[in-house]
Amino acid sequence: MNTVVLNTRIDRDEKKLFTQIAKSLGTTPATALKKLVRAFIDQGGFPFDDSHEYTYELKGEALESYNQLMDELARGTAKRYPNMQALYDEMGI
Repeated sequence: MNTVVLNTRIDRDEKKLFTQIAKSLGTTPATALKKLVRAFIDQGGFPFDDSHEYTYELKGEALESYNQLMDELARGTAKRYPNMQALYDEMGI
């Protein structure tokens, strides 16, 4: 396979969150992006609905929960689940 480098600029906070989520899923940002590229090619476009601009504005309790999670992730004290089913079980789903 002949590989090349793909560079892009993203918001610093989005990169941090992206990296933390990828790590929590047991992967890396590079692997996540490679999977997105493959899915994009397979689907002939985005593998999700991109018909509107996504905006993020957390307020109140959601913002507090987000900040608490970010603090826990930074300290390495965030609760981790061995698999999605364990998370679903805790959520009662």
